[in-house]
Amino acid sequence: LQTQPWLGELAREGCLVLDPAGLGLACSEHSEALGADGQVIPTLLISGPLARGTFGELMGLPQITEHAVFVAREIAEKLKAAAEG
Repeated sequence: LQTQPWLGELAREGCLVLDPAGLGLACSEHSEALGADGQVIPTLLISGPLARGTFGELMGLPQITEHAVFVAREIAEKLKAAAEG
């Protein structure tokens, strides 16, 4: 978080924390960031290698691609729900 200023700022605001294993950022099974209080932040999604603490190794192109598709579907569902409600 310290090497990327924008990630550091989100962490200082309590929007990002490291996952328990220290492999990446804490996120839910829907790839939503978990804040410092442990609560889901539904508008902030974590993808790629930063989500590996929750989803396992996401280092190879096939795994990253699959996870990117998963995150895109999650975003589409959120946008659909927002438009309907």
